Amino acid sequence: MKKIISSLVLVMIVSLGYAQEKTTTEITTMSAPPEEGCTYCYKWNIDRDLDGFGNPDEFVYADTKPSGYVANQSDLDDTTRYITNVAPTQYFYIDNDADTFGNPNISVFYTLKPPGYVTNNTDCNDTDTTLNPNTVWYLDSDKDGFGISGASNRTQCANPSIVNGTQYVRNSTDCNDADATLTPNTVWYLDSDKDGFGISGASNRTQCANPSIVNGTQYVRNSTDCNDADATLTPNTVWYLDSDKDGFGISGASNKTQCANPSIVNGTQYVRNST
Repeated sequence: MKKIISSLVLVMIVSLGYAQEKTTTEITTMSAPPEEGCTYCYKWNIDRDLDGFGNPDEFVYADTKPSGYVANQSDLDDTTRYITNVAPTQYFYIDNDADTFGNPNISVFYTLKPPGYVTNNTDCNDTDTTLNPNTVWYLDSDKDGFGISGASNRTQCANPSIVNGTQYVRNSTDCNDADATLTPNTVWYLDSDKDGFGISGASNRTQCANPSIVNGTQYVRNSTDCNDADATLTPNTVWYLDSDKDGFGISGASNKTQCANPSIVNGTQYVRNST
């Protein structure tokens, strides 16, 4: 009798031990398996967003892991890989112009930061990488589109010109902020006869500094010379009427100040002296 009781107790202990083991693993052993063709029937959860965490609502039972499935059911949102098994705690903002400042109007609430997003929403214009809270504005006193760096610099989004009427720009490349005709785009023209008037050609120079300083050849900021080989012939040349056509003119109301000899135009003779 004692032997029979001992055997029954032993069977109960073994049975209870087996049942505890099965409830603490992912293995489900049933008399009628939920899926045909499996023995141990592990539970696998689909991972549609491929973040390593499974959808708790979609699963299959199989002895081996099917493609696209994982051995957990902890995904909080299986439609995006940027929400994992950890609940989102902050917004991320798109940074289209890649200036490290985000667009306050386009955001996502995720666990992980997606590519192309940042953690701030302080961009001024998300289509312009040069315009953000770190943009430096330079005073442009002569309003030629080129500024100069100094104590008047402003670092901000908004153009200070809008606020105070003084013009600011986003470059500090002016040559002389008191001369609107002198900028990095200023064209210098060769003035070979040194009469103060240049002529346009291959020798043109576009720069701040007067090329004359560099190479000794005279350059000017106009291309209005009539003849760059004749210093006496310029737009300021005065032509005098020579009615008797003796080569000497007389000053008066008929004087003409121009490049071209008026004689060519009207047949009346003009000369460049009034003697």
